[in-house]
Amino acid sequence: LRQRLDKQWQLLVRTGRGDELWHAQLLTVHRYPWVIIINFKITAPYRKPLSITVFRDQVNSENWRALNVLANTVME
Repeated sequence: LRQRLDKQWQLLVRTGRGDELWHAQLLTVHRYPWVIIINFKITAPYRKPLSITVFRDQVNSENWRALNVLANTVME
């Protein structure tokens, strides 16, 4: 990887005004057998924390594997 994983994330967020692109920093990823919790610090359009919880049965096996790779990389 050429860039740090904790910097320069772009999140597509559905808001009351439609879909918006927010900029964020990745803070932590917590991995459990059936759930992954991803914590961001939104930096634009304003500053606030954002926590995303993904349950294993909400995504297909390929996306679950990718989330686990992310969790392993961030935890190193």
